[in-house]
Amino acid sequence: MNNRLEMFKESSLKAAEQREHIMDPFAKSGADQYTSHCQACGADLTIDLNYKNWKPIGGSARENKCIPINKRNYGTMRRKAIQDKIAELCKKPSDYGYHGDNQDLFSTWTLGPILETRDSTLLDQSNSAEIRKRFQALIDSDKAEINPTSHWFWGWVDHLSFPVVEYTTVLHTRVPRESSALVLWNDIKADMDRYPVLNDKDYSEREFAATLWGIEDACYMYDDREVNLPNDHAQKLFDYFWDNDQSAVESCDDTGGYPDDDQLTRAFTALGWMVEESE
Repeated sequence: MNNRLEMFKESSLKAAEQREHIMDPFAKSGADQYTSHCQACGADLTIDLNYKNWKPIGGSARENKCIPINKRNYGTMRRKAIQDKIAELCKKPSDYGYHGDNQDLFSTWTLGPILETRDSTLLDQSNSAEIRKRFQALIDSDKAEINPTSHWFWGWVDHLSFPVVEYTTVLHTRVPRESSALVLWNDIKADMDRYPVLNDKDYSEREFAATLWGIEDACYMYDDREVNLPNDHAQKLFDYFWDNDQSAVESCDDTGGYPDDDQLTRAFTALGWMVEESE
């Protein structure tokens, strides 16, 4: 009797330790099967389109400590996982103002990542321009949009909004999957995680243009009684600083270089632009 009881307890504990695979809610569809990923045991899973049990690729369910998901449970679990994912991505942020007319926003569309704000740096502006370029085809086909919003601290804020899921039909069944916009955004985010500049050429051009503007602005306080500035003085000063004092054109706060008064005076003197005082 005691042996039977111990055996029952042992089998119950083993059963309690087992759990069905917790799949990534967005399975990838292929020609004759889906592939997915178990979020509990880490197993890569596959299932044929006849909806037999999910099986780990390259390992048994016992080795991965999960039991297969049967057809009946799969549908319920997948629907809940997708609903949870949509709710997470479409959560409405606080302290912002939106005045658009997208009725699907915060239900099936996410407000999405911030592209630019009133105080965006040159890198933010450059990456924003590159992201807009990569999303242009989806924007043109109404599968994504730029949403201008407002915030009490950041001022105006541009978001990239898009639907979280789209549907495809497999064996007469409407199957949800990650939207093409979400896939593209995840790819772009992965690019920025590896290297923060999406377009080096564009970023360099913006830094150069902002630095020329900074030189022009710094020279504004000087009149022709002090300095004889040629028409192309900004470019010539940049060239001088680049060869002699690069700190004057260094973009320390990512808004472009801005030389100080001492650096400008030394440059004016070296270039022979200072007006000599008459006796």
